[in-house]
Amino acid sequence: MLRLRNTLRRRIALGCGLVLVLLGCWCGLIAREALALKANLDQLQAVLSTIGDGEIALDSVHARLASLRTNLASLRDIGAPLLFIAPHLGWLPGIGQDVEAAPALLDGAIDLSEAGQVIVGAVQPLWPPSAANGQSPLAALVRGLQQARPQMSRAQAAAERAAQRLESIDTTSLSPALARQVERVSAGLPLLRSSLALIDLAPGLMGFDRPKTYIVLLQNADELRPTGGFITAVARLTLDRGAIVDLDVRDNAVDDFLHKPYDPPPQPLFDFMGSELWMFRDANWSPDFPTSARKAAELYTYGLGIPVDGVIGLNQRVVREILDGIGPVEVEPGRPPVDASNAITFMYESWSPPPDVVEVAAWIAGRKDFIGKLMNAILTRLETSPDQIEWADLGRGVLDALERRDLLIWVEDPGASAILARLGWDGVVRQVAGDYWMLVDANLGFNKANAVIDSSVAYTVTLQPDGSADATLAVHYRHTGPPARGCQHQIPYTQVLSYQTLVQACYWDYVRLLLPSGAQLQAATSHPVPADYLVVGRPFEGQVSVENELGKTVFATLFVLERGRSVDVALSYHLPSVADWSSESGHYTLTVQKQPGAMPRPVSVTLIWPKEYALSQASLPPVWAAAGSATFAFDLTTDRV
Repeated sequence: MLRLRNTLRRRIALGCGLVLVLLGCWCGLIAREALALKANLDQLQAVLSTIGDGEIALDSVHARLASLRTNLASLRDIGAPLLFIAPHLGWLPGIGQDVEAAPALLDGAIDLSEAGQVIVGAVQPLWPPSAANGQSPLAALVRGLQQARPQMSRAQAAAERAAQRLESIDTTSLSPALARQVERVSAGLPLLRSSLALIDLAPGLMGFDRPKTYIVLLQNADELRPTGGFITAVARLTLDRGAIVDLDVRDNAVDDFLHKPYDPPPQPLFDFMGSELWMFRDANWSPDFPTSARKAAELYTYGLGIPVDGVIGLNQRVVREILDGIGPVEVEPGRPPVDASNAITFMYESWSPPPDVVEVAAWIAGRKDFIGKLMNAILTRLETSPDQIEWADLGRGVLDALERRDLLIWVEDPGASAILARLGWDGVVRQVAGDYWMLVDANLGFNKANAVIDSSVAYTVTLQPDGSADATLAVHYRHTGPPARGCQHQIPYTQVLSYQTLVQACYWDYVRLLLPSGAQLQAATSHPVPADYLVVGRPFEGQVSVENELGKTVFATLFVLERGRSVDVALSYHLPSVADWSSESGHYTLTVQKQPGAMPRPVSVTLIWPKEYALSQASLPPVWAAAGSATFAFDLTTDRV
């Protein structure tokens, strides 16, 4: 009996030892794959960090992504038993929620690595763009994207699977370090998914199915208008399978007044500038870019008889970003090349009359010719010297311009339109829940004074127990030019006029504040304008109009800011419902939308809430806090929530 027990013990010990050996081997395999995975991630990060130091080696990225995907798949296969029981281990102290989320995280990582591998594999033969088979680089790229659509569809499917897996994870329950990583990846997924969808649509948008015609509104941010600036010129591009088959750049005078009737303009243009017809140059009166783009397309087609498939709005800052990526271009023989460092100076000098000008009328007619020459030089560089372009810098610059709302895109294509709207690149006035405001300035002074205007916003909102709020928004405007007395509304164009003269003029600003529907004006500052300060010869009493537009309540008024002075425009109002007290924790959201073309401006938000509440969480750390109130501060460089 004793011998049987000893034998049984030896067998149990041998079995346990074997299990421990197998467990050790299993853990060793997992550790090996984990180390290989970390090494691959480090190598991939090292390759990606070289972007901007030269052309990225896509073959290296593709190899690293393929190896990464293999490591992740091996880790999933080897760890299958643990992954099988992981969803039931949420009770483990400290790490339970991380372990529970492990299967979804690993599968999501595999999906993302697959998407990346497929994308790089499809793009690798096409990048950097180059001429092929007698085609321009752009046309060759479009043809390549058309052929790569099956691969891009596969990448889209993988990215969608990854997004669904990550959305199933409650990041608030994860450990802080892991939660930050998951949130970082999740934040980038919408851009990836939308970009893949746009790439899929790109061949059609670039004329692969039929020629497409787009107009580019060349907006001057120094003369700020609602969608980015006064429309100083317009370019028309016709694309056929990616090739530019027609380019026409001209002044903003595309209207056919001699043969066709025109509608009256928006009322403020008539009241303060004396405009009697709605001309193409004023098409961008709505702060909602799709609305203004449709009006611009309508007026362009009405005046010239040419249908339009889409509208792009950009200002001089976008041109500077483009030049930063493509390098210097020769615009006119005998003049220094134009690059990012001197582009704005070049524009100022080219617009101004030369010292020896004799015929003022001829100068006025040709003062914007430099725009077409510069645009042709940029396109020529893109078409003929793709190997000399810093594509990473160019891509970053364009993306920054889209995020700053200096570059806006609207197209007729419904699919592309929906994607642009999701990304916020179409400049639509946002429809959101909670509190909202958008400040919109329109220079009605026939000048370029926005180049010397600084402004800041102070917003104070007091939340009421019923969810409503009382708010005051105060804007401080400062003219940074040298002090001078008196203002002339319309400066005549003569041979002594320079661009800088128009920059240093007084500032006529028609300011609009877009608010949630139902906002009720309670008080406002008044800034009357005398009759001799307006070209129409009628005084403005300084009243604030209240209108409904784009699903918003809009307060609007005019003021004139003299050179070297400051002015404060303050509006107080009641908001019907912006806070949610339906649960034990109250919730308040503020969305601030940036006007396209406007320079970044400092914003402070002071929030005051009912005394029975205390601040428990905020997406932005307060710069000051006390019982019942807190102040937040940020620079409005793009839309903020």
